[in-house]
Amino acid sequence: MKFLDSLRRSPSPAAALPPLHIPVKSCDHFTSAPLDPIPLGIDPATDDTLHWDPSGPGVHLLIVNTTGSGGTTTTRNVVEQCRTRGWQVIAADGKYDLYGLGNAANVSFLGRPGDGFADPAWSQCMASVVIAHRLFTVRSDAARRGEHVPNTPVLLVLTDLGGMVQQWRNQLPKHDVDELLDLIEELLRAGAAVRCHVLILAGSGHHWQAPSSWGELCTRVFLGELRERDVLPYTDTAVLTIGRSRHAGRGALVVPGEDRDRIHPIQGFYTYAPGSKLDGDGRTTGVAEEWGAFKTAVSDATPALHPRLRLDSTAAGFPDIAACLWTELRRLPLATVPVS
Repeated sequence: MKFLDSLRRSPSPAAALPPLHIPVKSCDHFTSAPLDPIPLGIDPATDDTLHWDPSGPGVHLLIVNTTGSGGTTTTRNVVEQCRTRGWQVIAADGKYDLYGLGNAANVSFLGRPGDGFADPAWSQCMASVVIAHRLFTVRSDAARRGEHVPNTPVLLVLTDLGGMVQQWRNQLPKHDVDELLDLIEELLRAGAAVRCHVLILAGSGHHWQAPSSWGELCTRVFLGELRERDVLPYTDTAVLTIGRSRHAGRGALVVPGEDRDRIHPIQGFYTYAPGSKLDGDGRTTGVAEEWGAFKTAVSDATPALHPRLRLDSTAAGFPDIAACLWTELRRLPLATVPVS
């Protein structure tokens, strides 16, 4: 893998390509042991692989980025790493960041707004929060009763969450927006105990920021030419010295610890995911061989371990979820599309 080696030896690599791994073939893989860390990228100074440890102190993941800095690529990498490791991924895609993953194994792909709030996909984005919270509630209730709780991890992915929150505030009553955000916060505060995790790509160019109390619960990735006001809610300004870069995917990884945050420079992995073009996205060339190997050995070899999930509007007498108010959406029964 000469191209990968050359990237990792470059003082300012354009990309870092992930190592191959064996896809998880059965839910029996998961036990009560800690979850496997998820590879995020490399330390450009040492070539060491850097991870998000969902069983560590930063049980969720928050990506803070500027436009064009690699936030979408980092998110797609995490989704691909998780779904191929047998996680059940529930995705609310606020900005078409997860294109191509709609039919991927282990992903319930919900939402891809394009035409304002009237677009039914906004209802699908809200539905994804409801579905993930429903799984969390079922697991939490079982734990309280002393019953078996599945060991398989769940990941709620919220891309361009800042844009979604702005749309919600523009179109929904305040108490509905507050309730939506409360569901997300409950997942952040209590979800990891039953292996329900959250990935937030906040999105750039929005006034809304994830609350600092959310950031304290997360491993954080900072990408791009960020300013002090972008990072201070979540960590100290050392991030700006270590991680500020114009290279896409280059930034800082902040891992919370008992005493203080640990900050690492990071070059995020440039990972093949369903829907990607094998020769890259136009910014990086020469990845076809490496991506082809990852596609064959990992992406295409991943079995569907989880059924796709949706909210069943027809059972409640609605033609589709776009016809439901938020209060009605919350009450819709959960339905599955069986694995073929």
